[in-house]
Amino acid sequence: ATSPGLPVVDASAGVRLIPGEGSGRGAHAGADPHIWLSPRNAAVMAENIFRGLAAADPGGRGYYRENLERFRAELEALDRELRERLAGKEGRKVVVYHPAWTYFTEEYGLVQVPVERGGKGPTPGSLAGLIKEARMEGAEVILASPEFSTRSAELIAREIGARVVLVSPLDRDYLASMRRIASAFAGRQPR
Repeated sequence: ATSPGLPVVDASAGVRLIPGEGSGRGAHAGADPHIWLSPRNAAVMAENIFRGLAAADPGGRGYYRENLERFRAELEALDRELRERLAGKEGRKVVVYHPAWTYFTEEYGLVQVPVERGGKGPTPGSLAGLIKEARMEGAEVILASPEFSTRSAELIAREIGARVVLVSPLDRDYLASMRRIASAFAGRQPR
């Protein structure tokens, strides 16, 4: 409203949104907002961003297209690598502190079990249930994000003999971050 002529690019256009605990607004209200955590969604987002940049700067269209094609190739290679790395892990439950991984886990056939729900930490009863579930699943890794407290994740890990692995959905090196996330989800120590 304060900048009526400002172009807006909806990077999520064409992405199938998954209902979640996200506190999105407008058209995405109630959808999990972490759409970039699927390489296939990241490719759709990159295409949308390309279109927005090319419309705003037609002279740079070739440069933007070149970068888009290079990034798309990197994302396709990443997706193949992650599918190979996670092959045979379909249906595996992964305990995560913050439920940011919905798109990633759905993309690769995993199931996230969040510690935090609705933006709130676990109650003593839900924590006991998570410990029991994690123990039954044989969880070796509890994923936590450096953006949140790791106290509950550390407690669960201690109780079941697992380790806490920090992975950030906001890491600046997207490709390396996705590889670390896949390693953690596969139950191996990230590189």
